Amino acid sequence: MARGFLGLAFSADSIIYAYLERKAGVIFCSRAGSVPFDEGAVSSSSISESLHKILSEEKISPLKAFVTVFTGTITYQINLPKMPKQELDEVIAGEIEKTPVFADKEFDYIYRGYATGLNRLEVTFSAVRQDILDSIVKGVEAVKLPLESF
Repeated sequence: MARGFLGLAFSADSIIYAYLERKAGVIFCSRAGSVPFDEGAVSSSSISESLHKILSEEKISPLKAFVTVFTGTITYQINLPKMPKQELDEVIAGEIEKTPVFADKEFDYIYRGYATGLNRLEVTFSAVRQDILDSIVKGVEAVKLPLESF
């Protein structure tokens, strides 16, 4: 029976996991560990194999899974002049493409801008390589884990 929550963190060389359960109103970590992972061989099948290994060896059946990605991602902050949203999107995408890990790669990103002066914006953005994101989502779905966000 599914009952706990599985936190997964993908790094360049491992998948780190923590299984959280609730007993008597208290949430505690009942299992944790890591399995080796080769970022160079990232694929939905390699991810689902690693996740099957975690689920079977730990004998867990999570109700929900939460994912954090440490590899193939960036978070950055930049100060820019105020500009229309379409232009801002282009500038942020250009900044991401300057990063070697994203050169000639597809990616997805989010950002938030804050006014810092009369005509200035401080923009914080985070990006993830699309191939890594797609492989993780497909790999997690292949083992029938519902992905959740906070």
